Amino acid sequence: NENKCEMPEAILPSTQNPQGIFDLVLIKVPKSLAMLEDQLYRLRANINQNTTVIASCMVKSLSKNTRVLFENIIGPSSQSLAAKKARLIHCSPDPTTWQGSTKFPRSFTAYGMALSCHANVFAEGRVDPGTHVFLANLELLPKAESLIDLACGNGIMGINSALACDAKQAFFCDESFMAIDSTTHNTQQYLSDIACTLEAGNGIPDTFPNVDLIVCNPPFHQQQTMGTDIALAMFQDAYAHLKTNGQLWVIANRHLAYHGPLKRLFGNCENMAQHSKYVLLRCSKQ
Repeated sequence: NENKCEMPEAILPSTQNPQGIFDLVLIKVPKSLAMLEDQLYRLRANINQNTTVIASCMVKSLSKNTRVLFENIIGPSSQSLAAKKARLIHCSPDPTTWQGSTKFPRSFTAYGMALSCHANVFAEGRVDPGTHVFLANLELLPKAESLIDLACGNGIMGINSALACDAKQAFFCDESFMAIDSTTHNTQQYLSDIACTLEAGNGIPDTFPNVDLIVCNPPFHQQQTMGTDIALAMFQDAYAHLKTNGQLWVIANRHLAYHGPLKRLFGNCENMAQHSKYVLLRCSKQ
């Protein structure tokens, strides 16, 4: 039809919508219902009553609220029978019922800061318990002219670390474009006097220089999968991007047992704070 969209020249980041109206939309339902809610509200700009919307989801991840979101935001929906432990949701857009809009990015207040946060950012709208432990021990951090917040999320750890360490340069990286967009807004608010560089990607970008300090709250969930492989790769990255005598500070769940692999990598690893569920680990590059 005359409004039919053209194929994009490149994959779009999650913070950007394509242009035009689509005839068919395929969705893999994310783990985060906040993310799904944001996606469905934003999808309205690219669909009409003639668009076919099909979503796939593993049965174990499909909740009643998933269907409710499709019904309330897009239109009437039906659910297929299960096959290979998965189901399909078929949704018929009904623009005549559409009301409201996405609430993301939204702001929440923590540690005296009003922080912007997109839907698909870790601990969306709150400070996770591990980060609370890290921020309670900021006075232990060394002075550092440059630092990297690895897997920065909304940037709360890196921003507070930069202020506590009197840093002149701060670098932020995360695999999520939404995280980087959130952190960009937050650094502009609270690190305006510090040179900040932000980039989305896996691990620390090669364009980042070696620094004095790296702080990290590594993920151990990827959608429904749990594991330590991502964190261990991050530690390798951190080692490569530290100056001699530079330090890596990691906050993590105790049961993940990062002390061993970090000590093998750095030759040293010290527990800097006692907590029943979390460890704050410090490693120095000799």
